Amino acid sequence: MVVEQEMAQIYSPSAEELTQFLPETDCGDCGFKSCTEFASALLGRKVKAHDCGHMEDEFTRVLASIMELNTDPIPYNIMVD
Repeated sequence: MVVEQEMAQIYSPSAEELTQFLPETDCGDCGFKSCTEFASALLGRKVKAHDCGHMEDEFTRVLASIMELNTDPIPYNIMVD
């Protein structure tokens, strides 16, 4: 009998999803033309969340935590136990 291990996949957020945590002012103070471009740079690990000077500390901490998530697959049986 063959038993297959199912894996639960954790997906990284998209730049558009991360943008909801940004001020969405598109001010350019961070060096990017838009907050979405800044979010893309976050995903690419080119900048850190605190590089946006217009974001509240709470959101900076949330974004930093999201960026630290390990997105390696997790065995499904661990998720349901």
